[in-house]
Amino acid sequence: ALRDFAIKGPEGRVCELIDIGINVQSRFKRDEIRDLFERAVAAGVTRVILTGCALKSSREGLELCRAWYASPAAASDTASDGAGPARGSQEAATAGSSPGDPSFRASRFPVGGAASIPLRVYATVGVHPHDAKTIADDHGVNPARLAELRALADDPHCVSLGECGLDYDRMFSPMATQQHAFEAQVALAVELGRPLFVHLRERDADKGEPLGAVEHAAAIFSRHPALDPAKVCVHCFTGDSADLERLRKLGLAIGLTGYVGMAKRAADTGTLAALQPEDALPLPALMLETDSPFMRPDKPLLPQETGLRAGRHNEPAAMPAVCRAAAQALAGG
Repeated sequence: ALRDFAIKGPEGRVCELIDIGINVQSRFKRDEIRDLFERAVAAGVTRVILTGCALKSSREGLELCRAWYASPAAASDTASDGAGPARGSQEAATAGSSPGDPSFRASRFPVGGAASIPLRVYATVGVHPHDAKTIADDHGVNPARLAELRALADDPHCVSLGECGLDYDRMFSPMATQQHAFEAQVALAVELGRPLFVHLRERDADKGEPLGAVEHAAAIFSRHPALDPAKVCVHCFTGDSADLERLRKLGLAIGLTGYVGMAKRAADTGTLAALQPEDALPLPALMLETDSPFMRPDKPLLPQETGLRAGRHNEPAAMPAVCRAAAQALAGG
């Protein structure tokens, strides 16, 4: 059923999809992750990127990558009940980890999965604005935490810095703290030559006047002229026409999720209307993601026989629904 659900080209060939943002390393058990990845491949997904939102989840994303690419022999040593691998599989899965870093515990993740499931798995490394206070305060960034972040971002499995940015709606970290943490990660992306996976959210209108999240981000970007805006993706766009115009004027890429497949919510926020003009979002600036287990599209986009309606979470196998919802939105509804 998932193969039938996949996006197909003119000759019926399944199109290869890349899910640029998933959040599974901290929320699912080993066998669940393997099942999610197997289902993703059946739906035409060939690559996924694990989103790091804190030092812990960034480590876990890299740990999952290492386990995934470990030798098949290591996988055969892993207990089927998910309790943990034998010593040999642990050593194989953690090969190549940072010197002196004992935190990569492959027992939590599917070991050797890449040998039988043709899915490429990558990770981002970053600290979400909600967790900015764990690496910074209102006076600046903690040097030790920044060094830790740099070491993680230098890992070969890391393909981007982030998720980082500014969230002026929930303010789980103070504004100045968010700005310091974000700018440090922008600078680190420039230093390491990595793209940026960005979270930008303004204060909701029912809470008061805007606080300038996009403007403050633009000011931070301007202080780092070596940053290529085309390599900056503002993920999970949920804004209106004015928001999209401001982001596009900065030259940033835009990530669309299953949110554009939530008809009422996306209409209420003006997101669907923002995407309707023909030149609103050029295809080279468009990126697609499930943001799973969040942002599951409406059920009409998820055929019953795929199993995607079951449970409460979204998953990478829903990428064809994200593609179809985005295509419909960009085609004017």
